[in-house]
Amino acid sequence: MLGQKNAIPTSEPCDSRLSFGMLLFIAGATASKVKSLVPGHRRGKIRTAACTSKSDEPGFLEDEEANEALRKKLLSWYEREHRDLPWRATPFSGKVDVDEGAAGSPYAVWVSEIMLQQTQVATVVPYFERWMKEFPTLVSLSRAEEDRINELWAGLGYYRRARMLHQGAKLVVEKHGGTIPQDTVDLLKIPGIGPYTAGAIASIAFRKAEPLVDGNVARVFSRLLSIDEEPSNKVFWVAARRALDGNNPGDFNQALMELGSTVCTPKVPSCAQCPLRLECKSRNAALERGLDIEDYVTKFPRKPKKTKQQEQAVAVCVVENDGHLLMLKRPKTGLLPGLWEFPSVEVDCDDDKNDANRIRRKLRTLGLALPKTRTLQCVGSVGHIFTHIRQTLRIYKLEGAPTNEIDSRIEHRWTREDEVEGTAISAQMKKVFEKSKSLSKPDDGLMDKFVTKRKRKRD
Repeated sequence: MLGQKNAIPTSEPCDSRLSFGMLLFIAGATASKVKSLVPGHRRGKIRTAACTSKSDEPGFLEDEEANEALRKKLLSWYEREHRDLPWRATPFSGKVDVDEGAAGSPYAVWVSEIMLQQTQVATVVPYFERWMKEFPTLVSLSRAEEDRINELWAGLGYYRRARMLHQGAKLVVEKHGGTIPQDTVDLLKIPGIGPYTAGAIASIAFRKAEPLVDGNVARVFSRLLSIDEEPSNKVFWVAARRALDGNNPGDFNQALMELGSTVCTPKVPSCAQCPLRLECKSRNAALERGLDIEDYVTKFPRKPKKTKQQEQAVAVCVVENDGHLLMLKRPKTGLLPGLWEFPSVEVDCDDDKNDANRIRRKLRTLGLALPKTRTLQCVGSVGHIFTHIRQTLRIYKLEGAPTNEIDSRIEHRWTREDEVEGTAISAQMKKVFEKSKSLSKPDDGLMDKFVTKRKRKRD
């Protein structure tokens, strides 16, 4: 829920009957297969040897007394240091708020958790506030138009989240009378809700003793217990369930996420400020070996193998006519479904000499017969990165568009320039729009010259 979210694709959480002793056995077995850390080794050859740290003594977090002491430390820290966020109820309030728009209500928790996946808190806050103002109840969301949902989500990224949230609201209204179910079994049947989100809603909104694991929680447990595994490993669900505070499950889960978001961060952890520093196995291992603590703990958790990104080039034409810009609606499936964009066509990554012809063909398919006397100008380019695609957008501008009618079968609109950013467009198209405004109106004498300003890469 807190900080940057790293949604963990995982199946149902581990069987709660597994003991924390088994968890420690797994961690120890992992450590025994690899070399101890020695100064000078680089990542890839470095693995934990933290089993010799003091925190590895028998009973560490396994007996309830030690476990309870850790919970108290974490909850006490959370009570002092928690951030005030619009979706978060006052810690230890002890009651479920039935007002749908209230902080800590099931609906508010659901919306915030979906928005926070793969997205930083500071980015989410204004989106959450606009969303709750527009759709203060689950019923109002279920009745919303798709275009309006996309407009409010525009720029937040990962647009499938918005579609699933909308579909989920419809299902809850239809199957549950508009009341969000409390049990994770029922929550998991709702579109867009996986084990993490189900655990968050059940524990935070309904005070159910349910664990959760996101990127922040996995990182905290990986370092605390010196577990050298990727964040998606089920061992972290074992840890989360074993450590869970049954009396304050929602606050405990939020405390774990808050710790991972603000203190036990991915690259620059603040170990000296951590309330669990004395119990932290990876920190203790670094101390025993005389190593830099922050540098050592960032080896945990193990980094997942990166998927190679596909390189893609797209030519985008900003077509202007009497102060209005032509926008097309993307298909309802595939990348960025249902969003609006400027006419675009995929082109060669390493050669832009055919961009003009491809843009002209694209415009003809829309019903716009572009006269040869029209000037197509190159504005420049911007880059944009999706999870699996590294995209270069080469931007062109056409001012004074032809008057031909666009094919009525193609969903399009002419949008005033001052209304573009309020339209449901993606972050990449916002970049294109801002870049296009940097080019002044062309001279009449340019005619059909294809003006480009580029630097070619030569071998």
